This record gives sequence, structure tokens and C-alpha cells, in this order.
Amino acid sequence: RGRAKGMDSDQTSQPPPPPQATPDAGGGEKQLALEAPPQPAREDYVQNAVKFLSHPEVRGSTVVYRHSFLQNKGLTNDEIDEAFRRVRDPQLTTASPSTHNLDRCYYYKGVTRNRMKPLTSHPPADTLPPPAPMDELAIDPPPPLPLDDMLMEIFLRLPPEPIHLFCASFVSKHWRGLIHDARFLRRFSEFHGKTPPILGFFTNETRTPLFAPTSDGFTLSTSTMSHRDWWVLDCRRGRALVDNLRTGTLLVWDLMTGHKRFVTLPTQACHGQLRCSGTVLCAAGHADHDCHSCPFLVAFLRSDYTDSITSAWLYSSETGIWGEITSIHTQNSYVYAEQTALVGNTLYYLLNHGGIIGFDLDKNSLDLVEAVPYSYSKIIIMPAEDGLLGLAGVDGFSLHLWSRVVASIDGAVSWTRCRVIDLEKLIAPEILAACIVPVEPAAYAEDAHVIFIYVNHGMRMYMIHLRSMRIEEVPRKGACRSGFPYTSFYTPGISIVLMLHSLL
Repeated sequence: RGRAKGMDSDQTSQPPPPPQATPDAGGGEKQLALEAPPQPAREDYVQNAVKFLSHPEVRGSTVVYRHSFLQNKGLTNDEIDEAFRRVRDPQLTTASPSTHNLDRCYYYKGVTRNRMKPLTSHPPADTLPPPAPMDELAIDPPPPLPLDDMLMEIFLRLPPEPIHLFCASFVSKHWRGLIHDARFLRRFSEFHGKTPPILGFFTNETRTPLFAPTSDGFTLSTSTMSHRDWWVLDCRRGRALVDNLRTGTLLVWDLMTGHKRFVTLPTQACHGQLRCSGTVLCAAGHADHDCHSCPFLVAFLRSDYTDSITSAWLYSSETGIWGEITSIHTQNSYVYAEQTALVGNTLYYLLNHGGIIGFDLDKNSLDLVEAVPYSYSKIIIMPAEDGLLGLAGVDGFSLHLWSRVVASIDGAVSWTRCRVIDLEKLIAPEILAACIVPVEPAAYAEDAHVIFIYVNHGMRMYMIHLRSMRIEEVPRKGACRSGFPYTSFYTPGISIVLMLHSLL
């Protein structure tokens, strides 16, 4: 009996035996249900896992790595199963779950989720690099650009001066082909706001060369062209128009390509006591094109002192002939060889005493334009921003911009002062205070929307960007009281001698 009590005491001190499985009716054993009730899948985790599994770089990794990575991120097996189910990956095959709840498993190319025994050897999950955070996996990196597209994006960001694309085009034939492509050159112009850089000035001032560069990357040799023989009439859209005073011929000069074409003046234009002016135009107008390869027009005006008659002719490079002469009486007035303004199909020229004359290219006729109702020591004419004729003059230290406006009621035309710019806010006061001669407008660069102001103290010239009101000082070698700005982007066929000369 004592032994029985001892056995009883030993039995009470031991933990109860584990529950035994009871046989079922078929002779097998019935498993006890010990697992916790399933938790609902967290949809945000599943969605992030789907994005991770769908990433192109992740698809190339092993199934073991993907499964282990998601487990390390805290996803449950059910959430991982749901993510794999939503991703259509040919590497993944799903088998039906077994009837045994604890042994239920999905097969991924022969690898069971419970056992994780791959058909081929893979590095264990703990030796793989640490995974990135789940929120970073939802962002797909942009696909890499092709090499040519990457090169063109770099070329686009080069400075607008022609020397930079010129040097890049000599790296290889392939680069030159990319740079010379018309679509790239159009994109290059648009990238820089369709505003070509100002490279220099043509001027008739005898104290300076015929061409004075303002950019360190551009030089034009005009040492063989003296002011005694040559007189600059115009510079527009990459071409210069120069009058040979000895031979009675005009030179149309494409500075970028180096191409020169001589045009003989009409016989009537070379007789009498004369003052003359002229304009070179692209025959294709202002459309999106390469003016260097297009035909051109030349308008030539001359005033005779003896009879106070101003006459005009129009030349076409396509036909090679001058059009009919047209004339108008200009009492005690004559044309200046100053900048002209093209508004619509009418060219406007300055006369002495502040007058203006218009040459209608369509009608082949000349008309006088009333002077602005204000007295300036010097004015320049230019296209106004509203597509009308404009002019600029300086009164004291204020720059006045005028526009010739047509009244909407009766159609009357009158000058309206549309803008006043205080130069004392842009130029150093000590420079303006030392001026003996009034500050004057020197020129206008139409393509760049820049007006040039000449200050006699120290012979300085400033560029005022009318749209941004940014001001820059022109290098001393390019400063002049009056001139014709030269602006241009890079163009195929650029003169190699011209660019190499600028590098020396």
C-alpha cells in the first residue's frame, strides 16, 4: 500500500501527459486542432508585396530570396501566398493544398514553402544583403536612356555660343551626325529659349574694326576690309550686308558658313550726291527653318541731295535681278545707314531729323511716317512687342519705348509711349554722373530682345534684356555708339577656318 501511495505521489508531481489522438472510424488517427484561428490578410502589406514581386529586377531573383525577404518584412504566410497568387510569373506554379491543415503548402518550381528545400543550391537567406524598406520598393526607377539620347541631352545643355557645339562635333563622326541632325538643332534652339547668343557688332566707326566681337568664343577677321572701302548696311539672321564704296557692289556675307555673294547695284543707284541704306532678308520669312541655306532678298534705298528724292529697289537671289524702282519726295531729308525694322511686310528706315520712311515690299511703294512727338538726341527704330512699329530714345537717364498704335474706332495712327525704364536703377550712379554727353541707345537685337545703351564715360556699352530686365556690360572691344548686332546659333557647314581662328 505504501508503494502504491508513493507511485500516486510521483504521478501527481509530473505534468499531465500530452493528449493522445483518438482513432477515427477508418482506423486512422484524428489530429487535434491546435493552430490559432487565421488572421485576415493586411491588404496594404499584400499590395506592397505585389509591387515588390512585380519589379523587373526582383523577377530575376530566386523564389527562396523573394519568400525570405517578405518573411523578414513581417508578412504572414497567407499574405505571402496571396501576393504570389496575384503576380503572374511563369516561374511560379501553384499546387493544390493537401487535406492536412498543418502540411498545407504551395510549390514554387519544386520548392515547398514549409521545407524551403530548393532543387538547386541557393545561398541561405541570412547571407543575402539586407533588403530595402518596403516603401522604397513601390517606386520603380526610370528605365535607362539609350546612349544617343543621353548624349543629346548633354549636348542640349552646352552653352549657346557656336564654339561649344563646333568642338563637340569634331570628337567623332557619330557625334557630328547627332549634332548636325535638324531635329536636335531645333531642340537646341528651343532649349535656349530660341534666343541666339550675341556674338559681336558690325560698325562703321573708324576707331574700331569693321567687326567687333563681344564673345570670347567667336572671332571674325576683317583686317582686309577697311572703312574707306566698305560700309555696313545691315546684319540680320546670320547674314551681313556690306556696301563696297569703290565698286558699287553689295556683299551678302554669311558669317557662319563663310559664303559670300556679290550683287551689282542698279545703274540709277550709283549716280548723284547720295546717302544710302539697305536690308538683307531671308526669303522664307520668319518660319522655323535654317536661314543659312535659304534664298535671300536685298532692299536698297538711296537719297539724292540734289533733287530730294529717295528711291528703293528690291533684289531676289532666286531670280538674280532687281525689281522696279519706286521713289518718293523727301524734302531736306535723306536715309541713314542705321538699323532698320521689319514689321509685317514693310521695312522702316530712319531719316535725318528723326523722320521715318516705310518700304512696302508687297506693294513696292514708299511712304513717310510721322515723327514721334518728342525730342531725342538719337533714336533707334525696332519692332514693338505687340507686332507694331516701335522706337527707343533716352531722355536724361530714362529710356523711353514707343509704339505706333492704330486706334480701334477711327483707324487713326499715333505714337504711344508704352514703357519708361529708369537707367539709374540699372547702371552704377558714379558712371552716369560722370557722363558729359547724354546716354544714347546704340542698337537693338531683335532675336534676343535686347537693347544696347552707350555711355560715353569710359566708352561703355550695356545690354538690357527687355523681358527679364537683366543688364550686362559689353566687353570694351565690342563697345560702339552705333552698330548692327550679330546673333547666331551653331549651324552645320560652319566655317572651320572661322572657328579655328577663334580658338587661337
